[in-house]
Amino acid sequence: MALTLTQQIHQTELIKNNDCLLVGLSGGPDSVCLLHALTVMREYMSLTIYAAHLNHNLRGMDANRDAVFAMDFSKKLGVHCLVKSEDVEAVARKQKLSIEAAARLCRYRFLNEVAEKTGSGKIAVAHHLNDQAETILLHLIRGSGLTGLVGMVSHRGKVIRPLLGVTREMILQYCDQHQLSYCKDATNEEPVVMRNRIRLELLPLMKTYNPEVIQALGRTAQLLERDEAALDQMAEESLASAELSTDAGTYDNTQLRMLPDAVLSRIIRKIWQKEMTAAHTLQAVHVNAIISALRKPVQEKCFQLPGKIMMYMTTKTLWCQKPVEESSSERLMGPVHLNLNGRTWLPQGRGSVSCRRHKADHPVRFSSDPNRQVISADQLTAELVIRQRKPGERWQPLGLGGMKSLKKTLMEMNTPRIQRDNCLLLCHRDQVIWVLGGPIGEICRVTSKTMNLLVLEYHPPVT
Repeated sequence: MALTLTQQIHQTELIKNNDCLLVGLSGGPDSVCLLHALTVMREYMSLTIYAAHLNHNLRGMDANRDAVFAMDFSKKLGVHCLVKSEDVEAVARKQKLSIEAAARLCRYRFLNEVAEKTGSGKIAVAHHLNDQAETILLHLIRGSGLTGLVGMVSHRGKVIRPLLGVTREMILQYCDQHQLSYCKDATNEEPVVMRNRIRLELLPLMKTYNPEVIQALGRTAQLLERDEAALDQMAEESLASAELSTDAGTYDNTQLRMLPDAVLSRIIRKIWQKEMTAAHTLQAVHVNAIISALRKPVQEKCFQLPGKIMMYMTTKTLWCQKPVEESSSERLMGPVHLNLNGRTWLPQGRGSVSCRRHKADHPVRFSSDPNRQVISADQLTAELVIRQRKPGERWQPLGLGGMKSLKKTLMEMNTPRIQRDNCLLLCHRDQVIWVLGGPIGEICRVTSKTMNLLVLEYHPPVT
């Protein structure tokens, strides 16, 4: 005996006794069926149910009609419905998204806002088995990987899809059985967008090969979802293992490059998603370029990713961040004269430098801490100044017979490109003698003949 629709929803175990649910109600047959079925289940599961309808303002008076219908239908069922109107076209233009992507962004943002206000622990949306089949075929045609071929999952975060195992035919039968009226979106019958063409043209053709193709694609999605979950778990564990304990959000390349592409591609997407705030998609071309660079002994590389996110790579580390929009006055720091016997505080919260001058006592005790340096003061005849670097600046590091670009030194220190202009330098007569937190210059070499020493210690800002 076939299970009823409410029995199939109950069997998914997505909904528990005493749950507080928010139902996304478009007014179409799918969401009407879902809301009605949940109100039936409300009686014996002690459910608290709210509804929410977003007017996308894309279909003129028809959109306004749907909003009125959603409120009236909810009222008849004894469900409080919250309605909002939003200019989706304006959002699409502002964020440079397709209308479909902008509508999805606005819809889920609204649903999450309402769920927060109503205390709803779950957001129920009415995607069904036919939607799943369309999604899988759409992703397959576009050349998606395993994640895309899984289609929609039944539960992610607060969002649940209780009808994902139910066909559209069963939904329409339910509406007829209970004499439920609903709104019809005429644009769904126009073979213009790809999803509509799949629904109206491709799936009917595929049914001539397999009448149960919708169910077959649903089973495929379930099988692939298991594989995807396993790979995702491997990616999560590898990502946590590769994160540097001394620098959150920065990852060890030596560990990452040992991983197989299937895991590494997921890790790259996870790192990117941590910085993402809008509805953008990271394409395979981006992921493949980063993986290719990771497999090579690249000294430094930078990738511009969707959402204005930058991914930086050095020989040892990988990290991702959204560029901070700063004014030139915020980035620049004027020269600061160093107090030779005391502590000098640097502006803009950049920390401080302690300095102590004394006679040399041989043998001199040095430190392995790059923030603490002991240098010769015998050749220093002018004031010492702390400043930022200049374009094309060169200097002579300790032990080097000639000059070297400061840029190359900073690269060897694994200083990110975006942070190099903010690096601080200790200078004598405009000649660099110490890169704070790094090496000192040849002019400051301590020898057996050194008479006077400067003990310097840089105290970076606490973050």
